[in-house]
Order: sequence, then C-alpha cells, then structure tokens
Amino acid sequence: MKSDEPAPIPPPVVEGPQNQSERHAAEPNNAVLVTQPDSPAPSVLGTAIAAIKKFVYTSVVGLTVAVITGLVAGVVTVGTSTAVPLFATSPTPISEAVSRLFGMLGFVGKKKREDGWGIVFDSETRRPVSGASVSIINQEGHVVDTSLSDSHGRYGFLPNPGTYTLVISKKDYELETSDRQDILYGDLYTGQAIEVKENEIIKINISLKSTTIDWQDFARSKITSYTSVFSIVKRDAFLILFYAGFVINAGIAYLFPTPLNIAFFVAYLGMVVYYIFFKKRAYGLVTSSKTRQPVPFAMLSVYDATDSQKRVAFSVSDVLGRYFILVENGEYLLKASGNFLGGAHFEKTERIYIKDGIVRSDVAV
Repeated sequence: MKSDEPAPIPPPVVEGPQNQSERHAAEPNNAVLVTQPDSPAPSVLGTAIAAIKKFVYTSVVGLTVAVITGLVAGVVTVGTSTAVPLFATSPTPISEAVSRLFGMLGFVGKKKREDGWGIVFDSETRRPVSGASVSIINQEGHVVDTSLSDSHGRYGFLPNPGTYTLVISKKDYELETSDRQDILYGDLYTGQAIEVKENEIIKINISLKSTTIDWQDFARSKITSYTSVFSIVKRDAFLILFYAGFVINAGIAYLFPTPLNIAFFVAYLGMVVYYIFFKKRAYGLVTSSKTRQPVPFAMLSVYDATDSQKRVAFSVSDVLGRYFILVENGEYLLKASGNFLGGAHFEKTERIYIKDGIVRSDVAV
C-alpha cells in the first residue's frame, strides 16, 4: 500500500576538499588560470591628499573655526591696519576714554559753532586735552555756562555781551600762566578778563600744565615697549591669524571645492589684494633719521605753497610719532619742528602734494 506522504528531500551535497581535488584533477591539463592584475601602488601625492582629506573630515569643526577666525582677523586688520595700538598711549587711558565717550555723545554743554572754537592743550606736548571742564563766570561771580573739551580739546561759548573770566579744571592739571603766546596756538588765556561783544564766541586757547606726568619718561617707556619684539608680534597678531586662515582655506578650497569654500577663498583673496595694493595707512610717522625711532610731540604745520608765512593747518605727533592733518587737495609746504627726547632741536620743511585731503607723509628728521 502506497503512502500519501511526500518523499523526503535528500540533504545537499557539500563538496569537500577531496571532491574539489578530484574535480580539478579531471580538468584538462592545459587549463589556464586567469587572475586579476594587481592595482598600481598609490603615489606619495595621492597618499598625502587622502590623509589630508581624512584629517579634514575628522577635524572639520576645528578647521572651520580657524578659517572663520582668520577671515574675521583679516577684516579687523584691513579695517584698522596699525592705526590703533594694542596698548594705551595716554598715562590715564581710562579717564581719557570716558572723556572721549562723553565728547562723542555730545555731553559737552552747548553745541559748538562750526566756525570757531578754543582748544585746551598740554603746555609741554602741545597735544589736545580732552575732558577739561571750562566754565565762564560773569562779573557777579555766577557760572553762566560750562563745557567739556572734546577729544580734540575743543570748547566754545556764545554768551551774551559782557565781561567774563574762565575757570578750568582737569584732574592732574593746572592752568599755565607763564606765557600768553604759543608758537602753535597763538593767544592764550592766563586768567585775564574777556570782553565779549554781540554774537562773539569765546574761543581763546587754554594751556594746561601737568602736575603728575613726566612726559619725557612716559614717551621713552612707550617707545621702548612699542618697538620690542613682543609688541611687534602682538600688534601683528591679527595679521598672522589672517594669513594662517588664508592658507588653510586655500587648501580646503582645493580639496573640497564646494560653493561655500570657494566663497571663503574669494573673500580672502579680495582682502589680500586690497591690503597689499590699495590699503593706505591712516597716519604719517615722524621718525629720527639716525635711530629710526619715533619722535613724539613734533609740531607739524602746513603752509600755502605760494606763501610760506600763511599757515593752513597744524597738528602735533602723538607719543609714537603719528599724526595726520585734514586739508584741501593741492600743493603745500610741510614744516616739522620740535625737540628730540634728548633735547636737541630739529626743523625740516618739504613740499607735498595732497590728492585725498589728508596729510600723512612720513617725515624723517
């Protein structure tokens, strides 16, 4: 009697080593074994690029931060160049900054007329003194008005006609009364009564003498610090970051030419071209022709090229020998005079041509 159950499925035959050897033995003796050719060994450049790509993939955050940091540093560098030092050039940087802030915000009493003002300046350096309080006193002894000198030392009043005196106060300064004339600023206020007519502005210049600062020692210490290797590296830190970021970004743009990386590279390249070929320094330098050191507090006067007695504008170099003067375009005579820190006097006159409204020629004396 036949069973309705299905026939069992035989187990699969696994070809063992003996079966394989028998099968190979049965193959013709003239069979040719075909093998794939070996891949060529990678070149040194290819290996390096592969390693760099792997590193970039594993360090993308760090490199992105480096690129962005370099780009930002470049913007700061191109924007400021070396016009702003990374350390104070004033013995009282905090009070100086507060005074300038108040001046910029307009907290200086009445708004100054654009056609004239007086200037408060240091009697030794002839640099403007900001944040000095200037009050006008009438004949009855009452304070009529008070003004703070701005960042350029300027102040001014437009009072009613009458007779007035001035009271000036500034921490660590006192009124200089020994001279009524200055070679740069002309007539000075020394405590005398001032007669004011109708629509007349009080704009006499005021000389203040420091009671605490030795400007000669201060200038020497600042110049020594400014020309040290550490200060040079510190001033150029932004520039170093910028070029480091440029090199990194150039490599990334070459290895991974994505639109974002290319955009970063183009931005970098444009800034490099601008900085090298078009960027102009915002100031001129007065230096010693012998030592190449900055000359602080040099007097620089601009005269009409056709009349050497007609002064157009003037300025005084800061503690690091920097200056600039705003004038109309044209031909002028630039006269530099003053004393070196050692006390020796100097004078130099040269012809200049102004095309962008700023006198910023370097002067070696």
